[in-house]
Amino acid sequence: MAVVAAAGVRVAAIAADRLAATFAATAARHDREASFPHEHVAAARADGWPALAVPGSLGGAGASLHDVCLLQERLGRGDASSALGLGMHHMAIGSPGPAHTGWPAPVYEALCARVVAEGALLNTLASEPEQGSPARGGIPATTAVHRDGGWVLEGRKTWSTWLPVLTHAVVTARVDRPDAGPAVAGFVVDLSLRGVGRDPTFDALGLRATASGALLLDGVRVGEDALLHLREPAEQDPRGPAVPAWFQLTSAAAYTGCAHAAR
Repeated sequence: MAVVAAAGVRVAAIAADRLAATFAATAARHDREASFPHEHVAAARADGWPALAVPGSLGGAGASLHDVCLLQERLGRGDASSALGLGMHHMAIGSPGPAHTGWPAPVYEALCARVVAEGALLNTLASEPEQGSPARGGIPATTAVHRDGGWVLEGRKTWSTWLPVLTHAVVTARVDRPDAGPAVAGFVVDLSLRGVGRDPTFDALGLRATASGALLLDGVRVGEDALLHLREPAEQDPRGPAVPAWFQLTSAAAYTGCAHAAR
């Protein structure tokens, strides 16, 4: 088993410093060229970083939010863009916790198995051109229609960090109900499915190597088991407060590492 999944956080810190050095060797070039650091992803996978926040009972390292943030800070010293890409994945995998809050157990367990075995990479994609940040409470423009024993997804998700290498995404969508108004749903989507597209356009002044382009969903058909939750727009996300906590703190840790490196 790779270093991170097999060892405790102390050993992982040593691995983080080594990975940060790998990041740093090409970080400036990738940011300057707005190119994607595939070698950073390969190095992270080789040491088992995708499994860092997978619960120990499911074969991962079982790192807590606190421990993930300590390691994110070290990675951010090498390259904030790559640290952020890993952080988005850790947020999506780590925030459900051992109780898989907001996820059906079989779906979460199957995805974690792929993370451990294959280095699968996940991000939560909710932002849209029309809606902006979902934190403002808007209803997604992306739609989900129940059809033939599954769901058909149509839409566009922006700020899709690490888009070139994502294998899965949690996406939000609007479900129109003739008699009750729209509901908001969350789906886990395998990005190898037909109809999934990736628009790499990301014209930014910094963090260009995050490759935060747009995920395109053009009639993507998913099964019934892809539905994670269905809620009223005014209701809280059933995944709970852990999701924003993981997002804000892992991102802040990466930025802190970047600031340390700039001193």
